[in-house]
Amino acid sequence: MSENVLKNKVILFTVTLLFFLSIDYLLKNNDSMKKLELHQYNQLAIDIVDTTESAKKVTILKIDHKSYEKLSEIKAFKGISTKWPWNRRIHAKIVELLRKTRTKTIGFDIFFDAESKIDPEQDQVFWEEIKKSGNVILAGYSTKIEKEGKKLYKFVSATDLIRKNAAGTATVDTIVDNEDNCIRRFKPIWQCENGKIKHFAVSLFENYSGMKVSIHSEKKLMIIKNNDGMIQRKFKLNNDLSMFIRFFNFSEYAEMTHIKPFNDKNYITLLSAYDFIKDFEKYRDRPFFNDSIVLIGPTHFTFHDNHKVPLSDFHGMSKKMPGVEIHANILMNLLDNKHISKWQISLEGKIILGVILSVLCLLKVRWSFTGLLILGISMYAVSIQLFVDEFVYIPVIQVITVCFLTVVSTVFIKYILEIKSKKQLRSVFKQYMNDEVIKELINEPGKISLGGSKKNITVLFADIRGFTSLSEKILPEEVVAVLNRFFESMLIPIEKYRGILDKFMGDCVMVIFGAPIELDNPELNAVNCAFEMIEGLKLVLKEPEFANYNVNIGIGINSGDVVIGNIGTDAHKDYTVIGDNVNLAARLESSARGGEIVISESVFSKIKGEFEILEKKSINVKGKQKAITVYIIKP
Repeated sequence: MSENVLKNKVILFTVTLLFFLSIDYLLKNNDSMKKLELHQYNQLAIDIVDTTESAKKVTILKIDHKSYEKLSEIKAFKGISTKWPWNRRIHAKIVELLRKTRTKTIGFDIFFDAESKIDPEQDQVFWEEIKKSGNVILAGYSTKIEKEGKKLYKFVSATDLIRKNAAGTATVDTIVDNEDNCIRRFKPIWQCENGKIKHFAVSLFENYSGMKVSIHSEKKLMIIKNNDGMIQRKFKLNNDLSMFIRFFNFSEYAEMTHIKPFNDKNYITLLSAYDFIKDFEKYRDRPFFNDSIVLIGPTHFTFHDNHKVPLSDFHGMSKKMPGVEIHANILMNLLDNKHISKWQISLEGKIILGVILSVLCLLKVRWSFTGLLILGISMYAVSIQLFVDEFVYIPVIQVITVCFLTVVSTVFIKYILEIKSKKQLRSVFKQYMNDEVIKELINEPGKISLGGSKKNITVLFADIRGFTSLSEKILPEEVVAVLNRFFESMLIPIEKYRGILDKFMGDCVMVIFGAPIELDNPELNAVNCAFEMIEGLKLVLKEPEFANYNVNIGIGINSGDVVIGNIGTDAHKDYTVIGDNVNLAARLESSARGGEIVISESVFSKIKGEFEILEKKSINVKGKQKAITVYIIKP
C-alpha cells in the first residue's frame, strides 16, 4: 500500500468516526427519533405480556360506570349522596367490608385532600374505619411550586384527620413522556419540597411485605431490605432515578378472549365496587381476597384518570389504562422481582461502534453496506432478544439510524472524492498510456503514488537514427508530419506491452515498464516492445511517402531502482522517473547503432534464454568510473 493511499485511508477513517459522533450528538434530542424509539419500546412491551403469580395477590375494586350510576340502589346508602365525589361514609363502608375479608393491605387511589363541607361527620366515620383496619394506604399527588427562584414539587396528601391513622400516604405520580403522552416509567421515591415521598405502589408493597425500600442515588439502584436490614432485591434505575413499568396485561384486552397474548385469565382480579358492596357475602371468601392487596380506584373514563400506556395501541385500538390498574402493574413489578432495566450505550461503546463503521467505510461500497446491514440487523435482533428474555431495554433505533447516516454520508463523500481522483488520474495519465491501463489504475488507485516513491522498474530510450540529417533536407511541415508518423508506429508496441510513455524528446522517446502498473517481467516486455518498434519503423518505411528515407532506431534498456512520481511545480507537473538507472538507460541508447538494442546486465539477467545475444562487451559511459557490461540482442 502506497503512503498516499494509507494517508487517504487514515483521513477517511477519522472523518467517518467524527461523522458518527457528530450525527449521534445531533440526533440525541431529536423528537422524531425519540418517537421511533418509544414506538419500538411499545412493540417490545407487548411481546413480554405474560402471566405472573403475583397477580393472584392483587385485586382492584373498580369504581366503574355501574358503581357511579347504581350505588343509590343499595339500601345502606339511602339518604346519602352517591354522586361523585362519594360521601366518605361509602369509602368507610368499603374499608369495613374489606376488614371482614382476609385482605392484608388496602390502597385508595382517590384523593381526600379537602375536608367535607356537607356532612362533616363523614370524615370522622372514614377515619374511624381506617384506624380499625390499620392497613390503609392513602394516595396523594405533587404539584409544581416555585420557591426562592427554584421549581420544586410539593406533596399534597389527605386531610390531617383522615391521614392521622392511615398506614401511610404516598404519591400516585408517574412520568408521562411528552413525545406521545404515554406512561412508561415511575419514580419509586419522589423528592418533594416537604420531604421524600414514596410512590403509592411502593408504600403498598412495604405495608404488604414488611420490607423497606430505599434509593442509592449514586449507584442508580432501588434496594429492598427485610426487617433485619438484609438486602433482598435490587432494581436498576434510570439516570433520573425512574424505573420502567413492566405491564403484565391490560384488563380491556384480557376480557376479549380472542386477543392474544392478552387472553390469559391469570391476571389481577377487577371487581366492581358496586357488586362488592351489594353482594358482599358472595365475594367475602373468594381467593382473590385471601392475603391480598386491594386497590380502590376509578376506572370509568368519566373520572379522567385513564392514561395511554405501551399496551394501549395494540392493533390500533387506542385503549387507555385506568390509573389504579397502572399502580397495580407497578406493584406486581415489585412483588414479582421482574422489572425492565435500561442499558444505554456508553460513550466508549459508541466510539467502538464508530471504529467498526470507520473500518467498514474503508471497504468497497457493496461491502460497506453489507457490513452495515449485518451490523444493524444484529443490533436490532440482540436488543429484542435481551428485552424478551432478560427485560433489558436497549434503545437501538437511534444508534442504527446514526450508523446508516454515517455510512451513507461517508460513502457519498468517498464517491465524490473518487470521482475527483479518477479525473485527476485520467488527466495525468491520458497522455502517457492507453485507456485500458488508465482504467486499471482508476479501479485500483493503490497501485500509484503521485507524491513520489522508490521503485524497481525498466526504462527504455529509443532514438530515430538519421532523422537529424533528414530534417535538414525537408520542409519544417514535413519534419513534423514524418516525426509524428514514426512515433505513431512506436506507440503501438508501447501500448501492446503495457509501457508508459514518459516523454518525447525531439526524435527520441522515453518509455517506462513496471510502474505505475506492475508487470510480471517488465524487462521482457521492454525488449519485446523494442523489437516491435524496429519492425514497426521498417513497415512505415515501406509506405510510398517514406520509401526514400534512410532512418533506423537505436534503443537502450536498463532496469533498477528509480524515483517515480508526479514531479514538477504546482503549475505544471509530469509523471516521470529520475535517478542513476534512468541516466544509464539513456547512455545505453546513445551507444546503440541504428537497428541495435543494447541492454544492461540487470535486464539480461531477467530475459536470459529468450533472445539471441549478438554481442557482449564492456563500455565506458558517462557517470560511471568503471566499464559496464552490455549486451546487444536480436529476436
